[in-house]
Amino acid sequence: MDRVSTTDPDRNQNGCDPSYAGSMANVTVKDIPEDQLAAITLRAKVEGLSTQAYLRRIIAREAAIPLLPDQLREIMAEMQATRTPMSMEEFDEIRRRNRRYP
Repeated sequence: MDRVSTTDPDRNQNGCDPSYAGSMANVTVKDIPEDQLAAITLRAKVEGLSTQAYLRRIIAREAAIPLLPDQLREIMAEMQATRTPMSMEEFDEIRRRNRRYP
């Protein structure tokens, strides 16, 4: 587990950036297979991040993805805005742009 020095002037006593004080939740994830944790830890290291920072980035990215109903509404709005029949290629392009993982 990554440890942060409490003497770091840019961190509070919990090791967090003070700008996040009071707005952050703690989450504990149990029963993660060792090989998966090792892979995440390695990816974090390659990115120059702590495991915690890397996981925060993944969670933030995942939270920013619109829910499927919202994605479908956006696609429908874009399709209706064209007001002309859409080719399959145009539809596929819209679908690709709105895909969960590019």
